[in-house]
Amino acid sequence: MSEEKQKQRRRPRGQGGLHQRVSGGPWIATWQAPNGRRQRRSTGTTCRQTAARLLARWVDEAAQRTRGLIDTRAERRAIEAARPVAEHLSEWRADLAGRNNTPDHVEKSVKRAQRVLSLAGVGTLGDLSPAKIQAALGKLREAELKRGKDKADKDKTRRTLSVASVAHYQRAIKAFSRWAWRDGRSVDDCLAGLRIRGADTDPQVVRRAPTEAELVALIHAAERGPVHHGLTGHERAQAYRLASGTGLRVSELKSLTPESFDLSSTPATVTVAAAYSKRRRTDTQPLSSALVAVLSPWLASKAPGEPVLRLPGRRSAEMLRADLAAAGVPYTTSAGRFDFHAQRHGFISELVAGGASVKTCQELARHSTPTLTIGRYAKARLADVAAAVEALPVVSTVAAQEQAQGLATGTDGKQQGCGLSVHLTGAKQPETVRNNATSFIPTSDGGQGESFKKAQQKRGITRHPADSGNEKPKWRNWQTRGIQNPVPARG
Repeated sequence: MSEEKQKQRRRPRGQGGLHQRVSGGPWIATWQAPNGRRQRRSTGTTCRQTAARLLARWVDEAAQRTRGLIDTRAERRAIEAARPVAEHLSEWRADLAGRNNTPDHVEKSVKRAQRVLSLAGVGTLGDLSPAKIQAALGKLREAELKRGKDKADKDKTRRTLSVASVAHYQRAIKAFSRWAWRDGRSVDDCLAGLRIRGADTDPQVVRRAPTEAELVALIHAAERGPVHHGLTGHERAQAYRLASGTGLRVSELKSLTPESFDLSSTPATVTVAAAYSKRRRTDTQPLSSALVAVLSPWLASKAPGEPVLRLPGRRSAEMLRADLAAAGVPYTTSAGRFDFHAQRHGFISELVAGGASVKTCQELARHSTPTLTIGRYAKARLADVAAAVEALPVVSTVAAQEQAQGLATGTDGKQQGCGLSVHLTGAKQPETVRNNATSFIPTSDGGQGESFKKAQQKRGITRHPADSGNEKPKWRNWQTRGIQNPVPARG
């Protein structure tokens, strides 16, 4: 090929180039990227004209990206929307684990979101939509009910999801959508408007706040009781003391080590690490001096770095129920259930009954809103309600002469008003009251003269003489009443 023909086949400078590695194979395009490096990409076609059009488009995109005319974030979102949702779930799992969440929380969150996405038929992140997720949550409830019908009654009850359980699945998928938006994978959080069903419904498990007598009986029965669920009686009694004196949950109590307690500070405190706190923050709770006196010798015998309480986890309710039976305390009453978490209800109820402010109760309960603290956890006992009612003032019957004395408000012995009792009882209005009732009506024009009267005439207001001997002259609006001006205007 002559040199002149080679020049004709060359593309202009900056427009990239095309070549074939193998004769008859696909054309390979090369061009300069915005970062200055050479890019190489197969066009996937053996037609040179088609390959040239593809190369021109890629070169044009590179030029626009260099000038800042292409939004790289939008380009990334388009790429992420086409990726399989399983890859996003795997990366979300790594993100949850990297933010000091417990392995149990990470596993549950990912599995719940994965199940909802599977029922919704979402294959890629771009397929995610509120309508699909809402339909999938309905299928989730129906699927659980269908599985339970084929089993025994006991198994049916266990397999049927409650409204609160479905709400957990909703929170998991909403958290996944929010993470994808914050990480720049989607243009918005498409599930932000998805309302969590059951969030404002009454709880299916109603717990009661244990009384002081019930707690004393429980702790004494545990101390005298035998070993069960892997704990001695003294260990179980200390667990109940900590739960009722700090309001900590079972998972938080299991995470405590001797280093979690600072009994030498003022006040003494116990700290829960952020990984084990429900709100994922480091929580520090104060300890009462009476509780510190009981815990000090017990903590001194614990090995450093080891858990001070090896609670049986989900079987903690069984452990408590056995000690309640030994103490003669009913597990369920008309007020509700006395399980391990009920001690947290009792802790908050005692704070409220002790006169603590709403903000103090919320901080010690470690709740996001005072509505949850006061509305859900705080329990009002009948004795507290009765004491509040006893403090209310009672309005007794007042004698007639005392009522008359209450009418006088001045210091000159004159009565300035008729009083509410006169209207209610229908009593005859005193003469002095009738005489003084019209004393507020002006008797003159206030020193404003003829100009004031002309302005009032123009507005249709005329001053008339009194209708009776006891009344003063007053102004009347004759225009609004549809009558003629009885006093002609003066020029």
